[in-house]
Formats: sequence, C-alpha cells, structure tokens
Amino acid sequence: MKYRGTYVLESEHYALEIDYEYYYDPGSWEYPPEEEVEVLKARYNGVDFTQFYWEFVDDVIYDQLVEYAQNNFPY
Repeated sequence: MKYRGTYVLESEHYALEIDYEYYYDPGSWEYPPEEEVEVLKARYNGVDFTQFYWEFVDDVIYDQLVEYAQNNFPY
C-alpha cells in the first residue's frame, strides 16, 4: 500500500516541507515486511530546494521522515 503525505518542520525562523510517498507491505509468513520512503519535493520557506535536499539534507533527516511516515500511515 502506498501513501502520500507532507512532513513539516517549523520554527520561528523557517518552515521545511517535504512531500513524500511511503510504501509499506506487512509481509507474510513467507516474506518479511517491506517499506520505502521516496521524497517527491522539498521546500524551505516555500521555495523548492529538492536538489539541495538530496545533496545535503537527506542523510540528516531521513530517519525522522521514515518515523513520521510510519506513524501517519493509514492502516
């Protein structure tokens, strides 16, 4: 099952929005569960910075994004 959402980090000085697609398959007794998060677009204060995100930010925030996607997955 796929789910699309937006992860938002806001502070007094900035807003970071990451549009993502989360895929989850609970697996079965034969196959282990699978999950994948794909970033579709990233915005900083409303400005697209997707390429910058991929080059410099993804490694820092990826685990937070996965956790957010897992917690907001509509089962």
